[in-house]
This record gives sequence, C-alpha cells and structure tokens, in this order.
Amino acid sequence: MTTQNSAANSLPQVASTYPSARGSDVTLSDEAKALQTSTAVYRMDTGSGTKQIDLDRYFIQSSPVNDLASGAANLLLPSSNNVLALQEHISSVFPGFLTKYGISKAPQTMLFDNQGTLVLPNDYAYKEELTAALEQHPDMLKTLKTAHALSSHVAGIQATAPMREALAQANSQAEVDIILENFSAYLGDNRAQAYPEISLQFSAKGELTITADGQSLV
Repeated sequence: MTTQNSAANSLPQVASTYPSARGSDVTLSDEAKALQTSTAVYRMDTGSGTKQIDLDRYFIQSSPVNDLASGAANLLLPSSNNVLALQEHISSVFPGFLTKYGISKAPQTMLFDNQGTLVLPNDYAYKEELTAALEQHPDMLKTLKTAHALSSHVAGIQATAPMREALAQANSQAEVDIILENFSAYLGDNRAQAYPEISLQFSAKGELTITADGQSLV
C-alpha cells in the first residue's frame, strides 16, 4: 500500500520520518508536507517539466540571485494549462484578499502596461485602497502580473499559429515571402498592436476570467 502520493515522493527527502504501513520509514521534506496540506497546489508546466506547485508559496519565495539554474528550472511556462491554473487560483484567493482590506467590490478589469505597471479603471471606487493593498502584498501583485504576462504569451502563440503552420508547409522562398507579407502585422515595428489585448476580468466578488480581445482565453 502506498502511503504518500507521487508528487510528494518525487520531492527531496530531508525532513521528518513517519512509519509506513509495512513498518519502514518514509521521510518527507517540509516542502512535501506543505504540498499535502495546501489547498493551492496545481500541476504546472515549468522549465524542468510538469510539477506539483503550491502557488501560495511560489509567489512568496524567490530563487537566490546566484542560483540561476534553479530559477530557470522552476520558471512557469506560457501554456494554457498554467493560465487556467492561475485563473482558478486567483479566483480562490482574491475574494478573501479584498475582504481582508475592506474592499467590497473587485475592479471590473485589471491590466498591466508594457512596463508591467498596474492599470485599474479610473472610475473604480476602491482604486487607491486596492493599489495600497497590493503594494503591501507584492506576492499577490506578482501572482496577478504573472497571470497577465503568461496569458499575453499564450494569446500571441495562438494568434501566430497559422503563420507558423503555413511556413512549415512552404516549399519555396517565394511562398515564404508571401506568407511573411500576409502576416506582416505580427512582424513589424507596430506588431504589439496586432496581438490580442489581455485583460483580467473580475466578478464583483473577485472571481477571475482572463480574456483576449474580450473572449475567454482558456
């Protein structure tokens, strides 16, 4: 009989010991024990494959600046799976975050500009309060910003898929030139305008839907 799930077994074994059903010792790290009890664990696509990640801990912890390899291995990839997981995670934690700071209504939309600066609607009644709350909790701001950034990459990948497929089937340079001309909007200096606009859309309570040009992305 297996006493621990596969996600826990794949993690480093360095901490407390527990007796198994067969009498042998099973050692769990603090990270593995946290994964077993957390409600924020999702299967995420990372630089080193699919992993079970506690998103609450992920956005609080930071990789040491001298451990670039570890940071790259844990980097979240731009995938529909990751966008969906972040959407679900934010929907589960953002309502409580708003309540904690006495914010009775979420913004209808939330954007991040090209410099990564938060943009809230000018007529949002709690604009100052939410901005201040996010400044006090950079982990929540980082979660929202990451959801927006990964969604932008995913939408871009989806938008340019026809171009890549056409290029893969091209049989001559002439065909390649025609394809590139047809999709020139994605390649020029103003290409950012051709890509879908990503918006974090919230219900009044704070549940999230991520949209690209007004349509649900995942």
